[in-house]
Amino acid sequence: MSRKFQIDSIKNKIFIYVLVFIICPIILIAYISNNIAVQSILEQKRIEDSETIKIVKSNMYSLFESVENYGKIISKDESIQTFLKDTAKERDSDKKIKIMQDFSKVMNEYTKIITNVVSIEIMDKTGYFISKPVLNQDRLYWYFNNAFFKTLNTKDTTWTKVFSVQEIATGEVNTVISAVVPIEDTYTKELLGYVILHLPTYKLDDILSQVSCDMYLLDENSYIIANKSTNKYQKNNFSARFYINKDISYSHFIQDTSAIIDAGNKKFTVTTQKDERFNTQFVIVTPFNEINKEIIKNIYGIFVVAIWCVIFAFISAFLISSVVTKPLFRLKKTMNKVNEGDLDLRYISRSRDEIGQLGSTFNSMLDTIQNLMQQTYEQQKSRRDLQLQLIHSQLRPHFLYNVLEMISSFVRDGMKNEALTSIKNLSNFYRGSLSDGSDTIFIDKESFLTENYLNLQRLRYIEFMDFTISFDPSILKYKIPKLTLQPVVENSIYHGLKCQTVKGKLCVTGYLKNDRVYFEVFDNGVGMSAEKINSIYESIKNDRMENNFGIVSVMKRLNIYFNNQADIEIVSEINKFTNFTISFPAIE
Repeated sequence: MSRKFQIDSIKNKIFIYVLVFIICPIILIAYISNNIAVQSILEQKRIEDSETIKIVKSNMYSLFESVENYGKIISKDESIQTFLKDTAKERDSDKKIKIMQDFSKVMNEYTKIITNVVSIEIMDKTGYFISKPVLNQDRLYWYFNNAFFKTLNTKDTTWTKVFSVQEIATGEVNTVISAVVPIEDTYTKELLGYVILHLPTYKLDDILSQVSCDMYLLDENSYIIANKSTNKYQKNNFSARFYINKDISYSHFIQDTSAIIDAGNKKFTVTTQKDERFNTQFVIVTPFNEINKEIIKNIYGIFVVAIWCVIFAFISAFLISSVVTKPLFRLKKTMNKVNEGDLDLRYISRSRDEIGQLGSTFNSMLDTIQNLMQQTYEQQKSRRDLQLQLIHSQLRPHFLYNVLEMISSFVRDGMKNEALTSIKNLSNFYRGSLSDGSDTIFIDKESFLTENYLNLQRLRYIEFMDFTISFDPSILKYKIPKLTLQPVVENSIYHGLKCQTVKGKLCVTGYLKNDRVYFEVFDNGVGMSAEKINSIYESIKNDRMENNFGIVSVMKRLNIYFNNQADIEIVSEINKFTNFTISFPAIE
């Protein structure tokens, strides 16, 4: 690649990014605009289809209401009410036949008047058809079963679902939807039975045929109840679901929608609308050809606008990359010099924009780095000084002199074993104190060091002190600053046990609790006053080492090592006991 266009150049990257960020929205806007145009056309189509459905629904409601009204007129006919009463109480078969013949004459008159239904049935309140059979009775009894009667409204008209039934006289199978109207005694309001009017679905086909579009009526399971083209979808197609016949996804029938869909090799616009009253769904299917012509016109206009926008994007990207990169290059030069080691250099900003703020942040970062470097230096120096002071305190001439004097007395008195033990403990203690120059040791080493120190002190002060030391094995794998326990133990000996006249005991324990390591140093010596305890707390808080050097140095080193997460608690009673509890995070 030539030097004029390097892909890793910030200027060229900005040019590419800006170009992409401008072109992508242009493409997105073009895509959205096209979708908006399509949705606008679909919305217009949906409104038209909704109006068509509204007209068809109104005509269908009128048909249903007329059937309901006929059923209510029949239910109020006193001759029919009398017939139901008589058949319910009559036991003589000859008289019952005479009553049935008279009733047939009445029903024939209604059948002649009501032409919209294929049959009118009378059923008593027990579910028994007592009118002259026109339709297959077995089929009717199969549909009007006990489960159906549980859902029946005994006070108002109930419309059934669509079902198929055969006419006895012609053998023709019709799909019907039936209106079940309760018959009540005019005076007592007692339920006597039901009048059932069977409306054939081809009457609904006639209503759908009045519109120009391809329209269908489906039940709640998407089976075809009625459609415009009765020659194409015969009545026996009720057994097939619409979305299977049309090769359309069932998801389009879940809720009201208007969408463009692929059905096989063709596209259609499908508008669906539910009818909650009869739990049905209207569907209008329209070929996509006419809508597609309008969409193509919109795409051409959008394409022309997009070309001009791309040209504008190239020019804008070039100008923006040139303007933005100038201060960036200046900042880069400054950073390169700082990278070479000149930490005193600072970026001089000529603006207050984001790049100027970036330069200011870079300057602040350099200031922070210098401060942190200084703090780290001071902290390390302080840590080394504390370590040296602590080691020096352990190498105090009077401590070493006292131990050597003690060993000398053992030798003079012929106590060879005690002298050897003292020498061994002294050697182990100073070897652990030095620890090959390392600042930290494992807790098991700290325990060993502390035990050797206590053995020396017990040999010196055997008349007034004894000790026990116990550590939970689970904490021995953790590291701590060396000589953490020795200053606390020494404090308990010299300010607790040594100041009393009777023999005391010192207990050192270590354990793990809630992901923290705890050290407890307990002595039953003279105790400490509340003022003394508060003085120690204040010295730790303010880093004052003039007094209480041992305790303060221990806490300071622990807080340096554990990032200020070490803690100490002192509990004491005068002439009874003192207990130091030191804790810090358990970090392997």
